[in-house]
Amino acid sequence: MPKGGRKGGHKGRMRTYTSPDEIDAQMKAEKERKKQEQEAEAAGGVAPNDLTEEKLGSGSEDSDDENSDRRRAGVEGLIEIENPNRVAQKSKKVTQIEMDEPKQLSRRERFPL
Repeated sequence: MPKGGRKGGHKGRMRTYTSPDEIDAQMKAEKERKKQEQEAEAAGGVAPNDLTEEKLGSGSEDSDDENSDRRRAGVEGLIEIENPNRVAQKSKKVTQIEMDEPKQLSRRERFPL
């Protein structure tokens, strides 16, 4: 019986069958790949997967800069949009921060007072 039961699904998609020969071939390929990785690890001391993880790890430092500049897709990069309701986060210098000024309360916090 195919995956998905006897009657099929809601959309009527064709069910896939995997022959035992294909399963055996996949298992052998997986074993060979693991064996090669173990040999490479024993010979070189570093597995091929470790190299890719190191590359991904070093790339994460650069991705912080990319996230701030966020790549714009399509026409979005060409069109300048000014949203008057958008409040831009502005960083303040230490000299500009006033500690003596009373804290601004929200409407709900002011109401009970």
